[in-house]
Amino acid sequence: MKQRELKTAPKSRASGFTLLEVLVASIIGAFIAISAASSLRSIISSRDKIADRAAAAAQLRFAAETIKKDLINIYRDADIANVKLIGLSNLSDYGPSDNILFHTVNRVKARPDQPEGDVYEVEYGLLFDEQNKSYLIRRLWPNPIDLDPTLGVELPPTGVVTILGENIVMFDILFFYQDQWVEDCRRGQPGD
Repeated sequence: MKQRELKTAPKSRASGFTLLEVLVASIIGAFIAISAASSLRSIISSRDKIADRAAAAAQLRFAAETIKKDLINIYRDADIANVKLIGLSNLSDYGPSDNILFHTVNRVKARPDQPEGDVYEVEYGLLFDEQNKSYLIRRLWPNPIDLDPTLGVELPPTGVVTILGENIVMFDILFFYQDQWVEDCRRGQPGD
C-alpha cells in the first residue's frame, strides 16, 4: 500500500500586529500628539499676546483722541494771563511721568445733575495705586478756581477722574515753545 502523504496547509502568519509593530506605532502617535499639543499651546499664547497688544493699542488710541479733543478746545482768551497751560515733567520710579493741566471749553457737562459752566480744568497724568499698577488718568474739574475767594488759599484739585489706560509706564510730553522743544511749560502761572 502506498502511503499517502498528508499535505498540510502552508503556515500563514496569524492576523494582527506584532508587539513590536504596536510599540513603534504608539511611539510615533505619541510624538505626533506631543508636537500637536506644543503647536497648539504656542498658537494660543501668540493669540493672547496679540489680543493684549491690540487692547493696549486701542487704549492708547482712545487716550490720544481724548487728549487731542481737549487740546483742540483749549480755552483761548485775548488776555494771555487768563490762559492756563501747565506741563510738568516729573520722574517716577519707572521713568518720565509728566502731567499736563489746562483749561478747555466743553459743552457736555461733567456732572449732569450739578450747575456748571463750559470752561473746565483738565489734567492728564499717571496715577499709581498701592500695588504700583499705573493708570493714565484724565481729571476734569468743572469749576476751575485755583484760589478760594473768601480765604485766599489754594484749593486742592478735585473733579471727575476717568481712567484712560492701564499699565502705562511712561507718559512723556514735550512742548514747542519759542522755536524749541521744552519739557516744562507754565503758561498762566504767577510770574509767567
